[in-house]
Amino acid sequence: MSYLLYCVLHSGCGTAMSPLPTVVAQQPILWVTSQGLSAAVAACAAGDMEPDVDTLLRYGAIVEALHRQYDLLPMRYGARFATLAAVKRLLQSHHLDYLDQLARVEACAEMTLRILLPPQPQDTPSRPVATGADYLQWRRDHYATGGRQRRELEQIRRMLDAGLQGHYSDSRSESGTLGDRQVFSLHYLVRRQRLDAFSRAIEGIIAAVPYRLLLSGPWPAYHFVHQVDGDMDRLLEDIL
Repeated sequence: MSYLLYCVLHSGCGTAMSPLPTVVAQQPILWVTSQGLSAAVAACAAGDMEPDVDTLLRYGAIVEALHRQYDLLPMRYGARFATLAAVKRLLQSHHLDYLDQLARVEACAEMTLRILLPPQPQDTPSRPVATGADYLQWRRDHYATGGRQRRELEQIRRMLDAGLQGHYSDSRSESGTLGDRQVFSLHYLVRRQRLDAFSRAIEGIIAAVPYRLLLSGPWPAYHFVHQVDGDMDRLLEDIL
């Protein structure tokens, strides 16, 4: 038996009139409180060490349900502790950092924009080249395609910076691949009261961009908080 950590929030979120929930999305939740903080955890068996997609989705749904009610620091699946006392020690040793992070994400949610670029040009010719001149032409075409995509992506970034000015308080970016396509992700920290205005502003930009853009959220602020660095068995990347 161990305890899986979902999130950390201000202990003042729970009151005598409105206590913190003990069941979220049909999952019994235990609360560990110390230093003005409360951690949401659930007991789990040793056999739960290797989660499937459904397990990860259920975990995310619990964090999201709590985020709809409270400001919180979300954890990714994998932060496990042998005892509730170990969770309490985590709050005691990290309370200043957690309180600072909670202040940073107060009344905010994360919105994510993913830009799907066209398939990347192959690193080698798709068919044999007959001469050196043919190979050099392929190399010119190869680098021209990559350079064009970089210029177009930079233009999209400038459009987003101009069109979203004043609608978010912080941003993060990352890139990855989906099959043979590069995916460029932008994460925005947006005040809850600005979410509708942010979505309207970004929809106008999406319509003017030649690439496929996918907007999702609001999410807990996963990309704007430090993940727990304590007693982890595994830390999985965001599957969204």
